[in-house]
Amino acid sequence: MSSMAESSDGVIWISARRFLHRYANNRWEVMDSGYLDIPTSAPLLYTLNDGSLLVTGPHEKAMILNRDPNRFAGFEQVLFQVEAADGSRWFLSKEGQVGRNLPDGTKWTWFTRDDGIPAIPSVVFASSDGTIWVAGSHEGVASVARFDGETWTRDLLPQLGYRVGHLSPFETSDGEVWFGNGSEADRSGPWKGGLVRYQRIPGGGFSHRSVSYTHLRAHETEADL
Repeated sequence: MSSMAESSDGVIWISARRFLHRYANNRWEVMDSGYLDIPTSAPLLYTLNDGSLLVTGPHEKAMILNRDPNRFAGFEQVLFQVEAADGSRWFLSKEGQVGRNLPDGTKWTWFTRDDGIPAIPSVVFASSDGTIWVAGSHEGVASVARFDGETWTRDLLPQLGYRVGHLSPFETSDGEVWFGNGSEADRSGPWKGGLVRYQRIPGGGFSHRSVSYTHLRAHETEADL
């Protein structure tokens, strides 16, 4: 067994080798991945807001299996990242683009560095207020961009490092969003490493006029900065 998930309709899904197991109404159903053409290399399962199941894996395509096991859709050469509060699904392409797929699966929008995301994106993250974040590296500097539904705002964070860690995005219970340094340790480098914390300003959300972020290093407090 490599992954388990429960969809919003109470169905339990288990991936095990080449088979996908579905448990509902006290019954097991086993689906052969060869028939469904779903990833078999350490498959990962994610449940989506509409009850669908997203199946992906390392260096594998992403598949969306709808509540009807006979209906599924595949997306080649992209890596699933996150499902936003509005049901849109966000992906990374191998070419460094960020893709948004609408909830009904019919429309794709692709964003590049020219739209305001980092030139080399490594992670897409959705915060609870609906903001979409893309972090990575831009021209050799750690970078974070945020999307308000219409435009991207890109920040360069040279003190953090030359890239943001792809596993670092985190939202606290009070709505702060944190990112960590993803650069290898190098005492000769110009960066300080550590973390960047984004904070909301009351009534202002995360717009480019109201964003506030603080750079934190290990063994420091904000009073030391």
